[in-house]
Amino acid sequence: MNKKIIILKNSEDHFWYSLNIIEASIVEAIHSSTIAIEIFDIQAKLNDSQIEKLKLLSRDHSLYFYYLSDSLSIVGLTEELKKLGRFTYLIPIYGNMTIETERWTKLNNILKGEKVLLLCASERSVKQVSALVQNKEAVKLLPYPFEMDSKTLKKDNITRFIYAGRITTGKNILDLMEVFSKALYFREDIELHIAGQFHDRGQHFHGYQVPIEKLKERFFLYFTGLQSKIIYHGNLSQDDLFQLYGKMDVFCSASTYHDEDFGVSAAQAGLSGLHLLLSDWGGHADFPQAELVKVEVDDLCIPQISKESLLKKILKLKKTSQQFDHTELRNYLSFKSFNERLENIINKEGILFEGLSSTYLDFCEASKKSAPFFENTPKTRSLYHRIYDSYLGCD
Repeated sequence: MNKKIIILKNSEDHFWYSLNIIEASIVEAIHSSTIAIEIFDIQAKLNDSQIEKLKLLSRDHSLYFYYLSDSLSIVGLTEELKKLGRFTYLIPIYGNMTIETERWTKLNNILKGEKVLLLCASERSVKQVSALVQNKEAVKLLPYPFEMDSKTLKKDNITRFIYAGRITTGKNILDLMEVFSKALYFREDIELHIAGQFHDRGQHFHGYQVPIEKLKERFFLYFTGLQSKIIYHGNLSQDDLFQLYGKMDVFCSASTYHDEDFGVSAAQAGLSGLHLLLSDWGGHADFPQAELVKVEVDDLCIPQISKESLLKKILKLKKTSQQFDHTELRNYLSFKSFNERLENIINKEGILFEGLSSTYLDFCEASKKSAPFFENTPKTRSLYHRIYDSYLGCD
């Protein structure tokens, strides 16, 4: 029987802007392939014409439902689809399985016994999600696809570092600025550029946070006397950000955000020709040729970037006369690679979902509190490490 992927999406903008970029890039990648697809734009639920079309398609096709948009009503949609027949469900995790506990608690019973494939964007995300479900065979690696042109880098003697993304506690922007200000004592030929918006979503997760106004206050204090060395560009459009990348040399992220499963800004910067200086946390480790900075989890279960290691690497990285060769990265994130991986996934039998693991169910119970790891007891520390040790590097 022929196979066809039904891409389920909606047109709503997601609060996480990067997800809009990811969704658009996945659609573009699949359109460039020979994979048989149909795209359904879903509002609250399937409409009558979509239901009738699915009934016709299911007569001579094995249908694979790709839940592209994270803002879909996945629980209700899956219940609808189950009434129409037996299908395979492709569910991208988007690094948020530890956030969407209510959704997954409901899906647990709905998906049991169904053919399910959980799609993760990085090797460490695969390891994490494999610990959250009973059958790890259902978890597959499918990095997000990106293709873009390199930029012409500015030719002078200044080495320009840039961080682009959300400005929030877990992204460790204040740590990056602190370390950079120390680096200026040893090097005068460096600048740090920052682009992004202040965002407090998810800060509570580890049980610590800097109130957003306090974060802004501390952020702008670093500019006192250093306006020519630390430059804030505000929240830029994609076009303006790519233009800015053309003037930069190194993309730098010290993020230990609790579910840093990939790194869209890092991917785009690398494809633009910049060196990558990244925390050794989560999906950052998958980027070929990236310089990784050590991360350790402290006694309060808070992942901390090694400021000493970050300083050494900032001092070491020098401007080159040409763009960094990210051929490996281009191949890894290419549309061709994405489509080959996706075809390999659907050419295998879907895995009958056995349900969520005891680790995840323990986490769901802990998450009924506003900050699941805040109590700092042996029980919460054990739970944290069961979930997040997979995000750490080996060193």
